[in-house]
Amino acid sequence: MKYNSKYDFKVPYNPWGFFVFFSVINILLTYFDLPLDAKIWTVFLGLVIPLFLILAAPPAPPGKQPSFFATPRAAASFPVSTGFLILFWAAAVVPRFWKLGSPDRWQGGDPVQYGFYAVEFLHHWTWKFFETFGQTPSLVSYFCCFFLKITGDPFVSIQLPGAVISLLTLTAGYSAARQFFPKFPSRIFLFLLAFNYWSFDLAAYLLPGDLLPLWEFICFYILGRWLNSEKQNHAWFWAGLLGFALGLGPFTFTAWPVLVPVIFIILFYRFGFSPALKNPAPLLGFISVFIISLAPFGWASWGGDFGGHLSKIGIWNDFSVYKFFSLFTRYISVLFWGGSEGQSIPPAGGFLNFFYGSLSFLGIIALLRRRQKLTLALLALSFILFSLPGILSNTLEGHRVLLLFPLLFLLCAAGIESLAAFSPPRRQTAVLLLLLFPPGAIDIARFYIPREAAHAAVLDENRRSYGILKSLSEEQGPGLIFPDLIASTHDYSLFYYTYFFNAALNPDLPAEKAAWCAVFTENHYQPFLAGEFPDSRWIAFPTEKEDVLSRHVLGLIPVTRENRARLLRWRDFYEFIYRTHYQILDLPNGKARRPILENLLEFHPRVPEDPFLQSCYFEKLVFNYSWEKTFHPEDDGTVWNNFSPVLRRSLEKGYRDVVLCEKFGRLFPRRLASSRRPCAGTPKTIF
Repeated sequence: MKYNSKYDFKVPYNPWGFFVFFSVINILLTYFDLPLDAKIWTVFLGLVIPLFLILAAPPAPPGKQPSFFATPRAAASFPVSTGFLILFWAAAVVPRFWKLGSPDRWQGGDPVQYGFYAVEFLHHWTWKFFETFGQTPSLVSYFCCFFLKITGDPFVSIQLPGAVISLLTLTAGYSAARQFFPKFPSRIFLFLLAFNYWSFDLAAYLLPGDLLPLWEFICFYILGRWLNSEKQNHAWFWAGLLGFALGLGPFTFTAWPVLVPVIFIILFYRFGFSPALKNPAPLLGFISVFIISLAPFGWASWGGDFGGHLSKIGIWNDFSVYKFFSLFTRYISVLFWGGSEGQSIPPAGGFLNFFYGSLSFLGIIALLRRRQKLTLALLALSFILFSLPGILSNTLEGHRVLLLFPLLFLLCAAGIESLAAFSPPRRQTAVLLLLLFPPGAIDIARFYIPREAAHAAVLDENRRSYGILKSLSEEQGPGLIFPDLIASTHDYSLFYYTYFFNAALNPDLPAEKAAWCAVFTENHYQPFLAGEFPDSRWIAFPTEKEDVLSRHVLGLIPVTRENRARLLRWRDFYEFIYRTHYQILDLPNGKARRPILENLLEFHPRVPEDPFLQSCYFEKLVFNYSWEKTFHPEDDGTVWNNFSPVLRRSLEKGYRDVVLCEKFGRLFPRRLASSRRPCAGTPKTIF
């Protein structure tokens, strides 16, 4: 290859050599436990130095640019048959719909919170813009509610939306790529979108972040249609539609604002330098529609408590340079090499496995060699902006940087095409197969094999309880199920998955005809309840530690003529507990629990004269009072004299064991606690 003689420094370019080199570097950083200084030197020598060497070298000859840099309307370099497209979409659909509707795709924790809201919407339909502790958009809860109403299957309702959104993301991603790139690189991009860990993760769990890449692709598709419009009336239409679509960002996830400046920068650049886009009227129309479409978000933010969670998780809380740098490096690591801490992050290999990571670095090399200054500047700016929701927070959360998802795979597509262009024409098809299928297979194995192994291992207590209760409902019909009679819960999976055979909560089921009852509660209640209901059966749950049982138990109680009235009173009490859980879940981060405490105090006279229910009420009040005193000591709604009489009466009427005595004793003012102990032999763990 000949270079311009004015360059004295020359780097022999072979993309395959760079690809192998990057692969070795990524494998070292992914699968080897290197010391910190070794990791820093590996990144510097293996990734940073090659980029600067290419930048210092002569540019690629101008006449040898692959189709990635051609016009979007260029013909495809590799025609694709209809049979191959059918096989591709079948391969894309199968992993996303695998075991759909099965308990094997159990979702607990954060995803099932949206199922909890869906059940609430079935009971009391209302419109909410924000929900949960983090005040995330509520759209996914309405999706789940819609499918609950249609199918009556909680598993399908919480699993199907993510799978459908994932497939729509593939379609939108290819359509958006075709507005800016020819068919060949767009098809590579589509394949990369279909078979990667990130995409599988979005399809498997129902979370607001699922909507972010889909919305991003829709915005770029409409932007491309606008910029490629040849008629003025078409430009008006696409400009208005882009403003509307961009204004729907608040319905997706809290990271949406960083896409807005990228869209505006592209538009202002094109309108400033393109003679065909000198008419500013469509641009003004776009801005007007965008502002109008933001009105629901603005109204909900103005009248609600939006922003509290963002202010609490910001890195400006207890800021330090070390903390900022540490979090930044962890986000970079989780993209390419994996991580061990945080939420929604993959195992070893990162969101891009070592294969995809090497291809993305090679894509950067391809752009540098061709001196695509504008493209590089836009990509660098987009990378910085799309990373801000993550690096400006104080914790690691994969969904905060989801907007990087298309950007990284666009670089992968550029890397693949540079390898294909450097290969002999007769071998290019084999090269493409070699570059596309192995990394896709690696990510299928990375995502699904650990999930299957986890399902075969010891199940968590909620899922084990569901299996027992489901079998019982198939034999004896719906029962009275009280899934969360515990002091505090952050997993509503048992509540959600048992809803359609839970006569204690579902108004469509006759509670009076229930033949059995189940209660999921603290294990220290088992001796008392076993004595109250001699025919009951109790199931304890193992934990990860050997010979250590969970603090929760599941009790199965036959409903008889003698205990039916008592258990129906439990149903009325549980209705209040359910409302309290909903109120806690919907309380924005940073807000005091004063309304919850007031409701608990107001409800006390209506608590049935049942020792178990009195004790459950006592624990619920103690936990929320302690929470408020710990996290909101400034709240004047936690005056001890207002709570002490209620707590004493509940304790006296309830099942007084050492655990409840300990909890009550620790609430006494310090001057009393230092002088006497309320109980002897109390355990160290309270909640």
